[in-house]
Amino acid sequence: MLRLIAFCLFIPHLVSTAYANPEIDSDCALGLIRAGAADLTVAEIRDRCRVEPDITLGEERNRRERSLFGDEFSILLHRDNYLLPVAHNNETGVIREEFGEAQELNDEEIKFQISIRSLLLNNLPFDANLYAAYTNQSHWQAYNEANSRPFRETNHQPELMLDFPVDRKYRGITLNTLRFALNHQSNGRSGLISRSWNRAYTELLMSTKYSKVNLRSWWLITDDEDNPDIDNFMGRFQIDGLREFGKHQLHWKLRHNLQSDSKGAYELGWSRQIGGRDDIHAYLHYFNGYGESLIDYNRKTERIGLGFKIGQ
Repeated sequence: MLRLIAFCLFIPHLVSTAYANPEIDSDCALGLIRAGAADLTVAEIRDRCRVEPDITLGEERNRRERSLFGDEFSILLHRDNYLLPVAHNNETGVIREEFGEAQELNDEEIKFQISIRSLLLNNLPFDANLYAAYTNQSHWQAYNEANSRPFRETNHQPELMLDFPVDRKYRGITLNTLRFALNHQSNGRSGLISRSWNRAYTELLMSTKYSKVNLRSWWLITDDEDNPDIDNFMGRFQIDGLREFGKHQLHWKLRHNLQSDSKGAYELGWSRQIGGRDDIHAYLHYFNGYGESLIDYNRKTERIGLGFKIGQ
């Protein structure tokens, strides 16, 4: 009898708490009460009916990555990872004699990108983390049998990044990370076809429950004599992001040189989960502008490709 009286006494407290606290599912709490869960304490009912607050895409990714920090040699995904077995470029079908490689290029080629990073140091001052990253983007003339199926261009991009967690929320938008980085990008070649640049950049990573947006601005550290005007074409500012629609994702990117001639590039992409997995997507990608690869930094190109995207 005493147990029943005590249970009846804390019902009003539990119900008022459930409705007042957005982290408690009131329907769950009332359901347990109606089921006669008299042997449960208020704290136990709270634990069972607790609702996790909505987390943003950026927070979800940060949680997954932090869970791997204790593992040695953990490899994390960095930029987009994809394979486009069919990629049509409107501007490749020319003879590139001006580069000392007199060969005709096909309009169709295979394009792929591999981008990874790894944690070097964590728990630095202000909870900062230091990462090393590497991105490889290749354009392979796999269907050009007449010229021995050459790799037309391969760009290497190592980075050193210092990430500071921000974790500030404003009207559903979370400012996740402020990043300071050093970046080198080159095509690993010499002579007339050598292309490279060195940059320092700042990037702000933001997200909502269904979208991510990144803002990045950079500064040239050194001027390369092979391409002294590269920032006039490749730009000085970039904004990119994605939006989830169920199993679908819309990707976009915009680069701009912040000058009156308005050079840069934009990209659009669509992806969809395949076979119930959230790490493999069918991927349709479109590019228009300057600098799809370093060898084409000052040549405007247009490309559409179809293939697969790996990772979230």
